[in-house]
Amino acid sequence: MAGTKTFPLKLAYPFAEKNGCGREAEIIRRTEILWPKEKNYTSSVRRGQLIELFRGRGIFDKFLAECWNQGRTKPGKSQIRQKLKILSDYREYIRQDWPVPLKIKSTDRIGKPDNGIRQASFTSIPAESNKPEKVSSVNQDRKKYLHRIDSRKEKKEEREPVYKRSMHRGEKLPGIRISRVVLKEVANKLIKHHKPDDWHWLGAGAAVSKKDANKFFLGAILDYQIPAATAWENSRRLTEDIFNNPDDIWARVTSCSKNDWMSRRTKYRLHRFPIAHERVWRIGNDVVRDYQGDVRNIWNNQSAEVVLKRLNTMRVGKQISQMILGALFDVGILRCGGDVKADIHVRRVLGRVTRGREFDLAEIPQVVELTRKMHPEEPWLLDQQLYLLGKQVCFPNNPVCSRCYLSNECHWRQQ
Repeated sequence: MAGTKTFPLKLAYPFAEKNGCGREAEIIRRTEILWPKEKNYTSSVRRGQLIELFRGRGIFDKFLAECWNQGRTKPGKSQIRQKLKILSDYREYIRQDWPVPLKIKSTDRIGKPDNGIRQASFTSIPAESNKPEKVSSVNQDRKKYLHRIDSRKEKKEEREPVYKRSMHRGEKLPGIRISRVVLKEVANKLIKHHKPDDWHWLGAGAAVSKKDANKFFLGAILDYQIPAATAWENSRRLTEDIFNNPDDIWARVTSCSKNDWMSRRTKYRLHRFPIAHERVWRIGNDVVRDYQGDVRNIWNNQSAEVVLKRLNTMRVGKQISQMILGALFDVGILRCGGDVKADIHVRRVLGRVTRGREFDLAEIPQVVELTRKMHPEEPWLLDQQLYLLGKQVCFPNNPVCSRCYLSNECHWRQQ
């Protein structure tokens, strides 16, 4: 086990006992790690504590020689730095330094019945002391850091919206802090700045070729959790550079088995998620089976409701389906565009303008409902401008408000 790649906890505790620091190691082993649920690094925190303990006792090199030879390699040293960084983050989370007082809970007896020893579970609790804290540069830096954290929390609470819950269609927006007149003005400005979009290979509208329509559809289903430009370029690269621009790209995609397709993920580099690479093959099978390998058969001579139903049956995804409907509306294939695609840029701009804080992922229904109220005739017409503002002007950090034509109505700027 000395050749294991990961820091060996099972060997570390006996090693500590053998080298005179068994009690400290046992405290580390039984201490409950108070870590937030989204950061499940309990074992990493303990590894960091043991590394620190062994270094403090001057026995870390001995531990590497006897128990963990991989710790001397470059990956091992990188892992050591990682564990110490996680330990540092954990200490910042509990706002105190190790070691700390322990709350001990007695449970069942262990060992012999008459030895009087009880098994204990330990929980970290904040230290309580009447002694004045030593003034040092470390303490001063930590106080400054905590003060900044508290200040940010206070500012966030001040900007907290009146409503938080996600909404369903037909519900009223409770407590919204912007009048309908201003909402209408925002909608008018957005529509004024609307520009026609050729949607890459879809620009010919009803006259679009099978090859270009399939290429557009591939780019659309790749356009999530990666930059849009990357998704469209990956569609072009697969069809033109790798497949030599065939008329029926879906026949090429589905000509191999699912396992063979997944084995080519590294070669094709279509998406950072394996499930996204797999769904290209899955949706391709639906296109070949139900629409003869031609995605134009999904929407030709069909209403927006029918097209949306077909996309949902293919499990394209709700937001991507809305984008496809909107693109078909922009190039004149459909008469109705539907709702906006509430991506991160649209949620940021609309949230900052209307309530002073961006909408999160769970509030997408609320975003859709709000855009319906802003422009009931065609909410999709607001999508392009909101997206471009979020991408080019209203950045997550340091937005360029002087370049934004919604700055006068923006709640975020007025705060």
